[in-house]
Amino acid sequence: MPPKKKKGCASKTGKKLPLTTPGPLLDSSNAKRLILIRHGESEGQVAKMQGLDRQRDSSLIDCGLTRRGARQASKIPTMLRSIVDSIDIVFTSPLLRALETTLRGFQQLAAPVIVHYGIREIGSRIPEN
Repeated sequence: MPPKKKKGCASKTGKKLPLTTPGPLLDSSNAKRLILIRHGESEGQVAKMQGLDRQRDSSLIDCGLTRRGARQASKIPTMLRSIVDSIDIVFTSPLLRALETTLRGFQQLAAPVIVHYGIREIGSRIPEN
């Protein structure tokens, strides 16, 4: 069975609109680049190797980075060296591991850092979140 053809969506007037709209939304001159960086290795990620129960151990609630995770975060400026001058703003989660990664990775950046509650893992039942 062949796939259904998409015909567009209806506007308020009932007229079908194309699925792609030419104009400013597709103009690459105003496009922004979004770079996502995951936090460095956290205490929660190595908990099992240390004999801790990641599901129940309260010491893992909002845990920070391991030494290795701190080293990983410190490498961010080197990884982004070619684009660091074009970074306008940094958004981060309020979770400790993300804040530590941001502080180590972007401490010399002139761009503002916004801590946003909405940037965090959801749906996980582990205490580190």
